[in-house]
Amino acid sequence: MGLCCAYELSRAGAQVIVLERGGVGQGASRGNTGWVCPSFSYPLPAPGIIGEGVRGMLRGGGPLAIRPSLDPTFVRWLLGFRRSATRERWEHGVRALIALNSHTLALFDSYTAAGVEFEMHSSGLLLVATTAAGLGSYAAVFSDLRAFGFEGESIQLGPDEAKALEPALAAERLAGGVHALVDRYVRPESLLDGLAKHPTAESR
Repeated sequence: MGLCCAYELSRAGAQVIVLERGGVGQGASRGNTGWVCPSFSYPLPAPGIIGEGVRGMLRGGGPLAIRPSLDPTFVRWLLGFRRSATRERWEHGVRALIALNSHTLALFDSYTAAGVEFEMHSSGLLLVATTAAGLGSYAAVFSDLRAFGFEGESIQLGPDEAKALEPALAAERLAGGVHALVDRYVRPESLLDGLAKHPTAESR
């Protein structure tokens, strides 16, 4: 975040100094997976998420891990999270994220056009499911996103089609998958190194 902000400010003519505790990209960015996923970006608080958290607590796995505690801070957080997990608030959050993400890919393309050297792949994101219910949940999410104005393309795949994209998969264990074509992968340390070495960095 710091180097990206510094890059934009420098490009706009400001003189910027970036203070790094360690080396460039050695902090939180090193642990960043690098996925840029406008097509799979939505708020975690959603109808039914508390139930999924409870089931995950009993069985393991799931998008929300709840570790029970009588700590008043945890109880207040859980109650507030539950109040936020409504359809209305979820839809509001989805629309906000769609608007926020609408310029994301163009910004990465502008880095490339400006000569910032970094590793970026535009092959999309492959989501697979081992059950029909799991595959249906992906379809429901993408249907909602399109209804709220998201224009990114996604293709539903059969097990063999998913395996063709990722040979490491076991097609016989899959119900199918979804290929979100708009999503990208950026290697975080390469982006930060590229921003630090770009000519605009001379003014930082």
